[in-house]
Amino acid sequence: MKSGIEHIVATVPVPKSEFEDEQFHNLTHGNAFPASPIERQLFYRDDEHKWYQYNGTAWKDLTVAAVAKLDDIGDVNVPAPAGGDFLEWDATTSKWIKIAHKDAPTGVHGALSGEELLVYHVRRGNFIMIPTGTGWTTDNAGSGTFAQEAMRSLAGTGVTANSRGCATATTYGFNEGGNYGYFNYDKKLYLIFNYARNASDAEAVARVQIKQNAGWGDALSAKGLGLRADNLALIGESYGTELGEVDLGVTLVTLITHQIMIVLDPGSSIKWYVDGVLKGTQSTAAKIPSGLLEGPYLLHGIKNGATGGVLAYSVFMHSKIWQER
Repeated sequence: MKSGIEHIVATVPVPKSEFEDEQFHNLTHGNAFPASPIERQLFYRDDEHKWYQYNGTAWKDLTVAAVAKLDDIGDVNVPAPAGGDFLEWDATTSKWIKIAHKDAPTGVHGALSGEELLVYHVRRGNFIMIPTGTGWTTDNAGSGTFAQEAMRSLAGTGVTANSRGCATATTYGFNEGGNYGYFNYDKKLYLIFNYARNASDAEAVARVQIKQNAGWGDALSAKGLGLRADNLALIGESYGTELGEVDLGVTLVTLITHQIMIVLDPGSSIKWYVDGVLKGTQSTAAKIPSGLLEGPYLLHGIKNGATGGVLAYSVFMHSKIWQER
């Protein structure tokens, strides 16, 4: 019995057939631990529904429970783990850390303080608040206009038919460790901005794009991604080796501002969020940009059609890019 296994019958001496037959054996159990145990002895507590093993000093519960510290994959220490926790590997400290928590009522919120979380993510990537007040090169046509202001860029069609207001700005410095004039699509990317339209025109098309060439250019024809507004209806655009379009199912109301977030997960997907809600995903590899692109541009513009007569505006505000390092 010191092994934790007892014979059910007491034939003496125990024949080989009885010794080898499992029906003549039983694992010891009861509602109280046996006296004078030895190391490695097993015992099942019927009252607790648990297995125990004696380690030479005490009986130890063999139940495998959930753990909060996972030493085998790194120093994870979440004192009170909960469903919805987000962990991220911090290469600087070689530790997994809890960075956020998601729950239904409040969405995602940081485990760090607001200031700490902001600093943490800024340090982990290349981050820029895109200036809208200067530095853009216009590509207007007809009666189109483009205004560069401190808090917004304002592209207008004018009222003349076949007009556009448009401008581009070169994106420098998004290829850390390589030529600064290239843009690296193999790193995770967030393009975030507030957006609004003013005045409905059925023929108006507005765009915000990261694209290969300067100037309007209509639909993407080389590596890039962005947002299109067919009058007030939002469409996600992307190009890897072919054009991709995703209907976001959102119709804007004029003058109402919405936050747009475009997330590139290299080699996997592009996702479009409107006011924090996922509205569309592109997961076709040929429609997702990858690799390096020399001298790409950020574009904002709007054009009208053959009818004209409506002064329509596209409003690009509080824009920023974050790219992982």
